[in-house]
Amino acid sequence: MNPSIERKSLQQNHPLARISAFRATPWTNSASPTYTLDDLIAQTNGVECRKDADLLDEIPAAYKSIESVMANQADLVEVVATLKQVVCIKG
Repeated sequence: MNPSIERKSLQQNHPLARISAFRATPWTNSASPTYTLDDLIAQTNGVECRKDADLLDEIPAAYKSIESVMANQADLVEVVATLKQVVCIKG
């Protein structure tokens, strides 16, 4: 398989694939957005976790939404339940 096609396929469907890397990569020509501690606090509202600058690279916005990942898998799976994150242990 063509490596660029394979990479794109993995990026579209892998639930942990980041929306964009935190640095420029060979297949993108731009770095990702810069997030602030306020962004992290807002995006993890209702989730028990550390909320400090050391975890900015794990901000939820850096990852694809589970809804878009599951939509890409609609022909393979049937969603029977949706879970909500309540705790996150990082670092």
